[in-house]
Amino acid sequence: MNIKNDNQGYVAMIIVLIITAVALVIAISISLSGISEVQMSFSQTQSDKAYSFSDACVEESLNKLKSNWVDMSGSLPFNDGDCTYDVFVGYGTGAEGSITVNSGTTSFSDNVKRPLADGTYGVGQADPRTVTISTAHGEGSFSTDDSVLLIQMGDNAIAQNKTGQYEYGYIDTISGNDITFVGNLSNTYTQDSLGDDRTQILKVPQYDNVTIDNAGILTGDPWDGYTGGVVAFNAFNTLAFNGTGLVDASEIGYRGGGCGSCGNNTWGQCGEGITGIGSGGGATAPDNYTGYQVHPDTGSNGGAGGYGPAFYGGSPGGGGSNDTSGTAGTSIQGEGADPGNVISHSLEDKLIFGGAGGGGGDNDNAIPIPIGGYGGGIILIRANTITNANISTVGGDAIAATSSGAGAVSGAGAGGDIRLLMGTLSTSAIDVSGGNGVTYNDDTGGDGGDGLYGTTTLSGNAIIEAIGTVTDETRSYTRKIRVEVDSSFNIVSWEEI
Repeated sequence: MNIKNDNQGYVAMIIVLIITAVALVIAISISLSGISEVQMSFSQTQSDKAYSFSDACVEESLNKLKSNWVDMSGSLPFNDGDCTYDVFVGYGTGAEGSITVNSGTTSFSDNVKRPLADGTYGVGQADPRTVTISTAHGEGSFSTDDSVLLIQMGDNAIAQNKTGQYEYGYIDTISGNDITFVGNLSNTYTQDSLGDDRTQILKVPQYDNVTIDNAGILTGDPWDGYTGGVVAFNAFNTLAFNGTGLVDASEIGYRGGGCGSCGNNTWGQCGEGITGIGSGGGATAPDNYTGYQVHPDTGSNGGAGGYGPAFYGGSPGGGGSNDTSGTAGTSIQGEGADPGNVISHSLEDKLIFGGAGGGGGDNDNAIPIPIGGYGGGIILIRANTITNANISTVGGDAIAATSSGAGAVSGAGAGGDIRLLMGTLSTSAIDVSGGNGVTYNDDTGGDGGDGLYGTTTLSGNAIIEAIGTVTDETRSYTRKIRVEVDSSFNIVSWEEI
């Protein structure tokens, strides 16, 4: 029997396989292209939805403005996202008239302030418009129609620390210790009297004109762990400085670390910072010290405390930090205490005290006690016109105990934050610098870092900033609208930013 080779059959089969493979590649390419187009279409749809949400917040804001021409913040929830809005109306209402800080006198802008009662408030809560205040600390009483500032002063969390977040609010109703705002809060705030979470609410005075005469000072009370440290007010017309007249928040922020028991084998306390009092950076041990400990780095901007070991002079404290770093405390024997951590932030999002300096480690009988320099406080001003501005929030200098042995030196505090929202500004002097370290017996306390200063130009109209967000299992889509309207509700400008 003869067997015939059918080479043509093999060739045909190979051709079919090649054609099939090419067709499959084309099909996969078309499929992938289709998937990509679907993904792009989905992203566009979600982005458009975020824009619609922010547009809805603008409409909500306009409706509220027609009832009350006031500052406000709020939010609107949706099934798969939300929108938040902030409304700034000119430079305030001027409802409290004009004030003059006379030469040689000191006035306080924070006469009504309270901490929140223990709990969580704002976004995610059953009633995001309401907070409960504590009357155990602070002073004064709030009233309906007050413009207020809500600000997180400290947060024990290291990751996603909330310290510094803030917003203006407008009081709608008061029932006992419960305060309800015109709109929903835009942030989440926490208070824990047994821990380090701290939030305060303070009235923002609505002045017409503010005049600070030569050698006059407008300031706020020092931070006491619950309230204070913030100078915030509005001037509907003019904030004017004459001569050396000053708005000052220097050394009223975070509190300096003490020197423990000021004896051998004791730590100087770390300076207060965003995670609370006694927290701070680490200290570095020299080789000839035994039993030397190391403070953990807690993410705080407070400087580390020094150490006072037996038979050796103690180490000086580190400087506090804010927008820039302080410096370490250094000793001729080689030991040192680290500065606080830099807190990078935007003034639109957070306002932060300067970190305090660490206490000096010491031999016995230190005089004066080497307490760390206090940090600078917070200044937030809205005014139509600011002339010859003289505004300061400087950190406190270090202290050397000159009656003691080497090492009785603390660290200096960092400068605080200043934010100005105004129509026009002429500047004389703005100072957010840190305090200075000092040297005694070859031991030098750390310098404080600098704070943060910024300006935002506003008009006399109402400005609405609304942010729409859509979330799904893969990502968030965000769109932001900025709208300006005059008092007759005519649109002056409308832009997506």
